[in-house]
Amino acid sequence: MDTMWSPSWAGLPPEGKTHDELKLVILRERPREAVGLLTDDGRVILLTNQAKHPEDTFEVSKAELLEHLSEEPNWRNLVFWHSHPGGGIGPSRTDMTQKIPFLEHLVVSIVDDDLVYTYY
Repeated sequence: MDTMWSPSWAGLPPEGKTHDELKLVILRERPREAVGLLTDDGRVILLTNQAKHPEDTFEVSKAELLEHLSEEPNWRNLVFWHSHPGGGIGPSRTDMTQKIPFLEHLVVSIVDDDLVYTYY
């Protein structure tokens, strides 16, 4: 039995419109790390990166995150994502320490102007 409450589609790369929208958001935010949520119906929600050095890391307001979680009836199906605009693939040590319990996490790296997805 799966006790992680992950969305049924987690682990699959975003496709189609979701992939395209995610790519636009990430390229627009570059060189800063973009951060947000993916919904199970394919919406891309951009959160505010409040880090002092957003080109190296991300930080999200708990209030902003809770606001979006409370608005989603299927909040357990959300995927928390952030970008690595410099191309680093996979989560960093810092990413692992910032992991939010009960949410699936995704790093989206930019490699040769395309996206590489790593769930953790």
